Amino acid sequence: SPIASDISSAKWFNETIRSGPNGPCTTWRIVNHHDAVATLFPAMGDDPHYSYPDSLFAFAHLGTEIKMRRDGTKSIAENNYAPGSTKVCAVSGLPPEQVGKVPKAMEVPRWMIWAQYFPLAGWMFSHFPGLYMESLQAMQVGEMEWRRKHAMD
Repeated sequence: SPIASDISSAKWFNETIRSGPNGPCTTWRIVNHHDAVATLFPAMGDDPHYSYPDSLFAFAHLGTEIKMRRDGTKSIAENNYAPGSTKVCAVSGLPPEQVGKVPKAMEVPRWMIWAQYFPLAGWMFSHFPGLYMESLQAMQVGEMEWRRKHAMD
């Protein structure tokens, strides 16, 4: 889910879904590296210690952000609404020998993968759907690193 809310509405949504009648739930916001659409605006409203809730920069997200990582690096799950003891794991329905491998038909040129790491231009490249799909295929399964979200993340 994109930045879609003010602080109080996001807090209400995230707490309501976490304590629903069917047990704790969340929504997931999958982010590819520094995708401009997902990361360009400062998400200061995600930080519970942000002092200016009426600020124009108090954008807030719904759910948990998943930052995809590859090459044996744990992906990162971030939010401020779930308990710190929460475990988040990436699972796959693929056969074990295919997990973390990108099929030939989904490969993108290596230069596009590297371009994601260049300032400014990388923001645009990271939003390319082919790179999202490639990153999902290459993402590591298993437990993710859990972090609290801060204003300037």
